[in-house]
Amino acid sequence: MEIKQLEYFVQIVDCGTFSAAAQKNFITQSALSKIIKKLENELGTDLLYSQGKNTIPTDTGKILYLQAKKILHECSVAVNQIEAAKGNPTGSLRISVSGPWNRLTNVYHMITDFVQRYPDIVLDVERLASNIYRENLTSGNTDIAIVCGTPQAETQFERIELLKSRYYLLMPDDHPLAAKDLIFWEDILDVPLALFPENYQLHQLVLENFHKLGKKPNIRMTSDQPDLLLHVAAFNHWCTIWGDQPTIDDEEAHGMKSVPMDVEHVFSLLRRNEAYGSQAERTFIEFVKSHWDEYKDEPPVGHMVSLGSMI
Repeated sequence: MEIKQLEYFVQIVDCGTFSAAAQKNFITQSALSKIIKKLENELGTDLLYSQGKNTIPTDTGKILYLQAKKILHECSVAVNQIEAAKGNPTGSLRISVSGPWNRLTNVYHMITDFVQRYPDIVLDVERLASNIYRENLTSGNTDIAIVCGTPQAETQFERIELLKSRYYLLMPDDHPLAAKDLIFWEDILDVPLALFPENYQLHQLVLENFHKLGKKPNIRMTSDQPDLLLHVAAFNHWCTIWGDQPTIDDEEAHGMKSVPMDVEHVFSLLRRNEAYGSQAERTFIEFVKSHWDEYKDEPPVGHMVSLGSMI
């Protein structure tokens, strides 16, 4: 049974004759008769009979007529709602974010504008340590992740690259490494380090690169509090590694200097590869593709140490 069959059947009953219904639908009467005959064969019952010049529904035809009217009405409502949704997207979207605070500030500005533009899309935005997003994406606990880290060959995720940046080594102004223009892993093999905890991708990156060099990093403390890392590193003449360059205010406040490292990381939007993309998800991704350039070069605002470099 097809919707078009029901439409023709209802119109025959409403018009009272095959000829009038055929004329209204711009088809021949014989073609319309074949359509109704096929419907009757599918249902195993006669639906219409002739009474004089009029076509009348049988008892089973009356049942079908009433139900068909309801079905056609619901179909019409569904089509209208879908058309309305195309111009006014709705739904919900779960987003996990992780990265340097000044980059996340740009993301938050973009999300704010997205919410203003699409008020009927409900967002659930959660900030996580970077090692958690893969699990959340894979399990379906989040729809989209906006993260910062070293690119990996992950066939299970679709990746949209937003921008590239470098890691930075932060040290006291008078530290021997402060005179360098670029820091290599070999430069910090024996340097005391204050790092973010093990559940941060940056911490794992340090372990992996030291392992490649056959060394263990000299980690003296870990903390998820960026301001504490800066303070302790400055006081003890240690170094710390961040996912982006701190603001000038942060450096001056702690007597620190930042030097870029010879390792890049990529700020990316990820989603599960081949996963169903809801209307809300597709709308957000298209918004990011179209508008990210407006946000990515915004200067850092305020003190990034308040929330830290969660990578």
